[in-house]
Amino acid sequence: MAVVTNLRTVRKKIRSIENLKKITRAMQMVAAARLRKAQEKLMALRDYERLLTTITDKVVSCTTESLDKWTIENETEKTCTIIFSSEKGLCGSYNSNLYRFIDKDHGLKNTNWITCGKKIDNHLKKRDRNIINNVQSSKELGEEIIFKLASQLIDDFLSQKYKKIQVVYTNFKNIVNCRPATATLLPMKLAQSSNESITPLFEPKPDLLLDELIPYRIGTTLLLLYYESLVSEHASRMNAMQNATDNTEDLIKELVLVRNKVRQSLITRELLDIVTGAEAMKK
Repeated sequence: MAVVTNLRTVRKKIRSIENLKKITRAMQMVAAARLRKAQEKLMALRDYERLLTTITDKVVSCTTESLDKWTIENETEKTCTIIFSSEKGLCGSYNSNLYRFIDKDHGLKNTNWITCGKKIDNHLKKRDRNIINNVQSSKELGEEIIFKLASQLIDDFLSQKYKKIQVVYTNFKNIVNCRPATATLLPMKLAQSSNESITPLFEPKPDLLLDELIPYRIGTTLLLLYYESLVSEHASRMNAMQNATDNTEDLIKELVLVRNKVRQSLITRELLDIVTGAEAMKK
């Protein structure tokens, strides 16, 4: 009777793990679809930000206005750091890598935090870090939210509220290589020297054009860093679900072997009972 009960238990475990495998496989496929979509946006944003930087540098090289307010750190000691993480879990080591990164020094201990993501917000609260704002969304943050945040940060920097503004994000290199990194949003680097023999003409004047172009470039850079983190999150989640699916397959194989051994043992016992009964009849 114990063998029969054990066989039923193994069969229930196999069915449960098979159901779990279906869930992890579905989550893997969803993450892969989101990854492809976000990766397309990231590649386009990288090219766009590179072109925008080139245009900005050309306009800067033709201006006579001082750009110190954009390129020099303020005298105050306060800094502000924006950090991107995920809203949900089940994305492998994506969030834990961020935790380890910011728990080290990296010049991030004495700073005001703006958190984008529930996971990192909870982590920083446990460590009593100074969180001044938390941006959460059930979906992607989108351009409107990112540019609004960038506009707020620009105002804070120009009013000399912060010495500098930096971003902690996850740099996407490929599907298996995503590492936390920091980028300085303000002050920014602007190339004011030009090697061109012909000076281009701009309309409106470069000074007026830069008043719109520089904030737009800062917002685009912040949007790019957000998508770097978003693509890294989807890649990490897809890899985690792939590993979970592979693990369920290994568990099913092991349990099938156990089930077969139990069935073989049960059949052997039944055969022994039959043989024993036949021998007793002969006597």
